[in-house]
Parts: sequence; structure tokens; C-alpha cells
Amino acid sequence: MGQYWEIFNISRRQVGEIEGRGLKFGEFFFVKQDFLVRSLTIPFESPELLAYYDLVPKRRYENGLLSLPDELLLEIIAYARRIATLWDVACFAITCRKMLILSRDSLNYDRAVEAAPWYSCRIACIGDYATVDDLPDQIMNAAQRAQLKKSNERESNEESDGESDGESYAGLYSYMIGRTVLFHGAFALPKEAQRHFYRMAKGDQALYRAALSLSYPNRDDWALFNVTKEVYVRASALAELAGKPSDPQPFLPSCRVDLGHALLIRIAWSSDGSLSMRTDIDIHRGPWAGDRFFISTMDKPPPCYKALTMKGWRDVSEEIVRDLKEIYNGDAEALGGPVFEQDEDGWEY
Repeated sequence: MGQYWEIFNISRRQVGEIEGRGLKFGEFFFVKQDFLVRSLTIPFESPELLAYYDLVPKRRYENGLLSLPDELLLEIIAYARRIATLWDVACFAITCRKMLILSRDSLNYDRAVEAAPWYSCRIACIGDYATVDDLPDQIMNAAQRAQLKKSNERESNEESDGESDGESYAGLYSYMIGRTVLFHGAFALPKEAQRHFYRMAKGDQALYRAALSLSYPNRDDWALFNVTKEVYVRASALAELAGKPSDPQPFLPSCRVDLGHALLIRIAWSSDGSLSMRTDIDIHRGPWAGDRFFISTMDKPPPCYKALTMKGWRDVSEEIVRDLKEIYNGDAEALGGPVFEQDEDGWEY
């Protein structure tokens, strides 16, 4: 019958959203996984917000709240973030230019967490034939595996019929809190923000929207970064593989492959190799399973990695491209013909 697969966020204890005809690897691998890519992609500030920073002159305040030292105002902002949501804090930030400037780092961090909630998290795509004892340390160490195994055994004993699904997916379902879905506020204000937006004056509405808007500029240096292994995969290499080098990055909307495919062939893990697809690659023993990831440009580390530099990191794009060629050519018949055809100009979609 073959095994089913799920994408797990070990850090947040969440199960991700899979798109495709089913949960067998070959049923969803050839479909773009929007959730997986978007949940890792760090957004930029909107051009409108950047323009506002440049156009509004600085002002000195002699009295009132804004005359306090910046250190105290930053403490107030930090307190607001602890007790309120991003949508509430953004309202506070746009009250004046000084507060918006002081809130800039906080807004950038919170926007990234909201739009890319899985960035810097430990992620793995686990088959339901995986066993607890076979999980690699980067997913769970020996102590965690022992605890999970004990929890699964207890759950199995509590089942009235003596049977349990607790061992499926190495028992990780018992460790998870719940499922998560794609963030729907990337290109429109989410419902949580709309209740503030429609109460504002027109000028405030424009600034509020700019403060919360996400931007994914079409640059040629977007990449998938594996923080644990200090390696990265360039989106441009996948665009070239698909014969569409000018396709907008990072999402490559016109390409058959994207950074989600690059990630999936390295984070899959199971004790059984059944994938419902033709390949000689041991996809089910993914060397990146349980590692931490994010998608950004080469010069823009995410907010929680401000000091991160790419010095010494290794570009593994060629390895990923090689494996994707093998996988897609192996399944050409099932896909209705070859996906990449090699000619003198290279591989084209």
C-alpha cells in the first residue's frame, strides 16, 4: 500500500499543511508546497514604509512621553509586545515617527514570526513507517526518544481495544500540539488587523497598512539556508534548471520546481523506503531531517540571526539540482512525459 507522510515542526510541535492528491510522497512531491516555502520565507519591509522613513523629518520633543530617553521608550515597546498582538503594537507604533523608528526592529521581528512562523525551526517530513528508535538525534535525542516511546506505550495501553496508532510516524503525533495552515495575511490585511484599520483616519490607514505589509522583492540572490549544516540552495539554480532563469524569486511561480522541492528531498525520514515514486536516491534517509531553516536573500539574515554571516557556508545547489534531475526523469512516464529536456542550452522545462 505504501506509507503516508507528514511534515512536522519539531520546535513548535506542529503538523504542516500538505498540498497534493494524497499523503504518499509521490502524490504530493510533484506539487508545489506553498505552506512549506512561505512559512520559511523572511519578508522585507514594504517600499511604502521605507519611503515614509526617508520622507518624514526628525523632531525633537521637549516634554511629554516622547521626551523620555529612547531606552525607556524601548522598554515600553517591549512591554506592549508582551501583552498585545502585532496588530495592536503596530497601532501604537504609527502614532508618531519617533515611535515608528524605535519600533522598527520589533515590527520586523514580529512580522517575520507571523508571516514565516517556521523559520529557524527544526523540520522533518516523517513517513508513517518510521520508528522511534530510528529517529536521528537532530529530531530527538536518546532521552527524548525514550520519553516519547514511554508515552506511546502508555497511550497504547489506555486504548480500550488494545490497538493504537501511536507508533505511526514514530509516535510524533502524540508529541504534536496541532496542525497549522498558511498565513493568509501576506498580501492583504488579516482579519485581526482589519478591526483596527477600519476605525482609523485615512492617513493612518495608509501608514498602518504599510507597517504591516510584507514585501518579497524580485532579487537574484534568494536562497534556502540550512542553519544547522551551514549550507544553502540558490533559487536561481532551480530557475535555471527549469529553463526560466528570470522567474521571480523566491517563489518561482512559473517553474516546476522550487525551494520546497529542494527541502523535501533532504528532510524526509522513515525506517522504510517506500515513496510511491521511481528513484534510486535514499530520500527516506534525509540528512537534513530535523535541521533548522529559513529562506531569505544572501545579505539579509532573519531577525533572530542579526550577527549571522554567510562566511564559510557551502553552496549545495548543484547537488540538489542533480538529484532533482534524477527524480523527475525517473518519474517522467507517470508525469506524462519528461519535465526537463537537455539540449545545448541546458535543462529546460
